[in-house]
Amino acid sequence: MTCDTINDAETNALDGSRLLAGRFRLVRPLGQGGMGSVWLVEDTLLDGREFAVKMMPNMLVNNRRAYRQLKDEAIVAMKLTHPNIVTLRSFEDNGGNPFLLMDYIDGRTLDDYLVDHSADGLPEEDVVRILKPIAAALDYAHSKGVVHRDVKPGNVMIAKDGTPYILDFGVAREIQESMTRITGRLSSGTLLYMSPEQLHGAKPTPAQDVYSFAAMAYECLKGEPPFVRGSIEEQIKSRVPEPLPGGTGLAASVMAGLAKDPADRPPSCTAVLESRGATGQEPPTVAEDAPTAKGEWCADAVDSAPGDDAPTRQSKSEAPRASHRVASWAVRRALAAIALLAVLAGVGFLLWINGREEHKAPREAVEPKHGDVAMLTLTNGVTMAMVYVAGPQDFSMGGSGCDNERPAHEVRLTKGYWLGRTEVTQRQWESVMGQTQRWLANKAGYSTKGVGERNPVYCVSWNDCQNFMAGIQSEVDRQMPGYRAALPTEAQWECACRAGTSGDYAGELQDIAWYGESWSGGSTHPVATKRPNAWGFHDMHGNVWEWCADAYDSDYYAASPASDPYNAGQPDACRVVRGGSWCFAADCCRSAYRGKGDPSDRFLIGFRVALVPAR
Repeated sequence: MTCDTINDAETNALDGSRLLAGRFRLVRPLGQGGMGSVWLVEDTLLDGREFAVKMMPNMLVNNRRAYRQLKDEAIVAMKLTHPNIVTLRSFEDNGGNPFLLMDYIDGRTLDDYLVDHSADGLPEEDVVRILKPIAAALDYAHSKGVVHRDVKPGNVMIAKDGTPYILDFGVAREIQESMTRITGRLSSGTLLYMSPEQLHGAKPTPAQDVYSFAAMAYECLKGEPPFVRGSIEEQIKSRVPEPLPGGTGLAASVMAGLAKDPADRPPSCTAVLESRGATGQEPPTVAEDAPTAKGEWCADAVDSAPGDDAPTRQSKSEAPRASHRVASWAVRRALAAIALLAVLAGVGFLLWINGREEHKAPREAVEPKHGDVAMLTLTNGVTMAMVYVAGPQDFSMGGSGCDNERPAHEVRLTKGYWLGRTEVTQRQWESVMGQTQRWLANKAGYSTKGVGERNPVYCVSWNDCQNFMAGIQSEVDRQMPGYRAALPTEAQWECACRAGTSGDYAGELQDIAWYGESWSGGSTHPVATKRPNAWGFHDMHGNVWEWCADAYDSDYYAASPASDPYNAGQPDACRVVRGGSWCFAADCCRSAYRGKGDPSDRFLIGFRVALVPAR
């Protein structure tokens, strides 16, 4: 019997009628293999909140050394907090039948995704979209001294909303190595992604994860791992994989990540996804390779030097020695690591998942750059992508269309702000407010067509939006201190909608907006299925109307201030709506078009979140 088919008798005997650790009710199995079984459970002490548990194979449980090492590995993994890492909550002894408790991601593995989507590989843009957050998560872990050791498609989960997560930091590999020591057999599924030095038994280093990440990216692009036939182990040690088509750009970066010598690999997993010249050409300069803060605001920003409670999986003495040749990857990796540590030490906010831990104050805040993206975690692992609009921004607000758009006038926004990349989705709304779209529509007396987790929420009043902002403020305080959740002002909304353009629309309307559909034959559409504007915002035109913070005044532009305009108005004043919707004509989708609604109105109106400076 191989280690891939070990029969964990006690795990399999669990039938859902008993509680694990006195509180977790088994719902159904999620997976079974030689490394233990995984179950969906409900926490009876938290109103049935769902988690996943990984039961340990009996053979491992009965080995004291393996048991202790696994527990130590779990303690390290529990200290990792990142929006794209599946959170390990606890290690439960459970009366001699131990299990790992982790957040449950409703989705499927990247392994299954690849099987369903293309036998010949995915388009490059899909590969980058899926793997870039995983790369950021791995680089974050490396900055904390933690090496995953088992990066592969089976350890990447893609949630139903498309968000990718990586799980089993160190834990799965520890189980596999323990089982290998006990049984003398190696899991072939992991072998496909192992680096040459990992095969030789070298101590864990980030460079090993870089290789495994590159092997996973190779499979995403080509449809199969670098080596799949014959003596896999010998090929990993001595053969160069078949080149990816093209040989330049992303393909060249991925091939560089598969270098036999760790010193010749890119300095980070993120760098594996950066386009480079043809394989074999002189690598870019250090300045081009060094990681920047752009788009990487999900990293932990506390002092990166390990403290008493910091993970210490890899010590400095364990890092691989770099070659001293000029312009080598090793030299650039060292410099890039220094640059990355400098960034991590200075970032002024944290995206802690669900605010689980207290954290030290950062030494110095760093202003994000225009276009940076931050993942704000709401509840139950649901995230919201926020795009930064740097200040100051000067633009021409208004137009020559309706009277209430006149006069067009120059406006300056003096402060930067974050704005939701998409309209708030039904899943995001329900995770905070507990109300389904069907309930909202029925309450307002509207059709429930267009119900879907990724569709924008609608039939929410302006007052409802204020409650949503209050509901997420504690998470904003923990993850992005110094910011306040609010509806965008009219000026902030129009500035983001125009994205540096000056026409009626920020692009070809049919490419960027859902509009002009019949009431009876159309509906809302999943967000981000049309092209974004130049600043990365989706659905600013069409799909659903969007509430703004301002009170509506048709003559406001004639006397509005030139800097940071905002019309607070009376509490019961009508409020501005912008952007048009799927069932309104193109004219209503113009950047300058202004509509209005009573604060209690529930119509085809949604919203997007702004995070503005608290002072």
